[in-house]
Amino acid sequence: MRDLAQQKFSGPYGVKKNNTVVLRLIIVLAVVLGIGFFVKSKFLNTGSVSGSADVVLREAPRGLTPVDIKDEGAGKGVDLKLENASFDLVKSGFNGKVTATRSYTNGIYSLNVDATLENPQGHQYGVWAVNGDDVVLVDYMGGNKTNFSLRVRKDDDKLMKYDGIWITFERSKEDRPEEHIFEGTF
Repeated sequence: MRDLAQQKFSGPYGVKKNNTVVLRLIIVLAVVLGIGFFVKSKFLNTGSVSGSADVVLREAPRGLTPVDIKDEGAGKGVDLKLENASFDLVKSGFNGKVTATRSYTNGIYSLNVDATLENPQGHQYGVWAVNGDDVVLVDYMGGNKTNFSLRVRKDDDKLMKYDGIWITFERSKEDRPEEHIFEGTF
């Protein structure tokens, strides 16, 4: 019988050296796989959504037209009608530009008015809805110096019956329009 206590198991060709080579290979393989996973998930964006910062909700573009659906099982389509107003400058010697759009979709009336007007010097510009002799103040535009806008969203369609729109210069907040600057129609 052989005495195993007298034998050396460590040395230049021993088990210890083989363990370090295998350990180094495992570490290198783990690092390469980790880098590959990081690059794939962060830069290629091919993972599942992991948080709310990855999701961005935006409003649908304006000016969409409805699509006829032939299949009755698909449900009823929604009218996505968008109307643009055309304006005439009625105050002589005044410089400015106004655009206005309105829509009524899914029970929500929207009116958007954007204007480049002269500085009102402490006064305001009013937006009025007009239908014949019936004139209703929509609201006053907000802004500063020369850029003004108004955004209205209501859950009724009362303002859809008004085909006219006026932009006025208001010195006081009354229930009647003061100085007409632009008049338009939808």
